[in-house]
Amino acid sequence: MNTTTGIAYTFSIDEVTARYAVENFSNVVYKVSWVYSGINTLGVAASLGPSYVNFQFDPSNADGFVDSSSLTKSTIKGWLEQKLDHMIPTMQENIANQISAQGVPYKVVLDLPD
Repeated sequence: MNTTTGIAYTFSIDEVTARYAVENFSNVVYKVSWVYSGINTLGVAASLGPSYVNFQFDPSNADGFVDSSSLTKSTIKGWLEQKLDHMIPTMQENIANQISAQGVPYKVVLDLPD
């Protein structure tokens, strides 16, 4: 989660698609479907997506290959952040504009202690 100007941003993973086998490797991720969301301190939220990113795997250069048994959403989110690094500032600006356009919520649900 990345927090900028009072907005917390995060990737959500919708679907991870893998090829059954690529040479001697199995379950090789080649596509990730994602949503990028932001929520401000007042609980106003906006998102971009769903969208997807394709990944290329070169079996002759398998450094960094993560076996599917060790794969986590955190790993996938790291891949997305790396792959979309050049787009993230624009995505955050878009989400911030969507949140700003919604204004201040007219009601708040209070979570009171017992």
